[in-house]
Amino acid sequence: MTQIKEVKPFKFDSNTKKWITVQFDTSHQGLSINDSFKLGSLNIMDEKYKIIRSIIIRDDERFVHTVKLLEEENFNVLALNEVTPRFLKRLQDSEFFSKNYFFTDIVNDDVTDSVNKSLGSGFQGNLILSKVCPIAVHLIENPISKHFVLATFECDSTEKLCMISAHTLAYAKNVEQRKTELKSIANNSYVQEMDQVIILGDLNLHAESEDEIIEEIGFRDVWKETRSDKGYTFDPLINSFIRFKYLGMEKRRMRLDRILIRNSNTLGACQPMKLFANKPIHESSKHLSAEPLNTPLWYTLFNILFGNINRKDYLFYSDHFGMKVQLKRYENQSDLLKQHQAIKEEAINLTENHVNDRYSFVRKALLSIFILSLAYFVFRW
Repeated sequence: MTQIKEVKPFKFDSNTKKWITVQFDTSHQGLSINDSFKLGSLNIMDEKYKIIRSIIIRDDERFVHTVKLLEEENFNVLALNEVTPRFLKRLQDSEFFSKNYFFTDIVNDDVTDSVNKSLGSGFQGNLILSKVCPIAVHLIENPISKHFVLATFECDSTEKLCMISAHTLAYAKNVEQRKTELKSIANNSYVQEMDQVIILGDLNLHAESEDEIIEEIGFRDVWKETRSDKGYTFDPLINSFIRFKYLGMEKRRMRLDRILIRNSNTLGACQPMKLFANKPIHESSKHLSAEPLNTPLWYTLFNILFGNINRKDYLFYSDHFGMKVQLKRYENQSDLLKQHQAIKEEAINLTENHVNDRYSFVRKALLSIFILSLAYFVFRW
């Protein structure tokens, strides 16, 4: 039986200048689901790399702009994957987040772990930030991958809404393990007691054939309900960061990340679901004047070699794109499905995946040779 553990949410106390645990009471507001309720999810990609990979991944630069982007998006509820103590500390140090959000976890004093242990044994896990205080926060212990984080909210004064930040096991071969993980969420007795349930995050559903598990556990895929295009959230044809991270060898385009709503729910999208963090930082960040990108010398030399002197910095916020959607409550399932069909028809000409920088196989190979050669000389030196 899957273990579920209750933990306390946290809020920054402006009087004591400390993070404190909080308990939902009559002084707190519940969630109000209307046309302006904005829900988001992003795998921020924080991993440990040796020095040669770190000069490609450039975590410190990415994280500065990722936090700024998340501030700009101004979500009512935000779910994050692959959060580490160092990234969580950045969120806590953000005046915007510390002032406006409740956290399902915070870092310990020496920034080596989290207080609620939601980051797991690998110190990389799931997090939920919300503008209103959760009624309860739980961890579903996950022996296969990362613990699932559940934040339960009072919804429109009458219902309980459970948001679940999930990150299932990666790699295409692990289909059955991912099914087991998603079933363990949907079949959990606590989750089944909730009036409304939303699962969101990097579910690692590699192939379209894996979508059958969504229906099997009794959930709806919000992207499919409101969009006709593929909506890839992992896309090396657009995300140049992926090409460099995987040395030009990764070419799969996948919709790994999802927002799922339980079938019985009357919550649904009121606009087409969209991607965010899907443009290079140099193109989308408003804060480059204050925090300019430090484009590495190796990348400049690479572009000179291929005659692309004017090519901009390759860095994206993550190797994943984020997902966002505005939700509302419908009177019944029939109204919800009709409205979603109308939204989908209106969004027929939308596309989030404009391919504008294809790499040929030869260029992928040359890129790999260049970076591997650089690695050789760095380690030899």
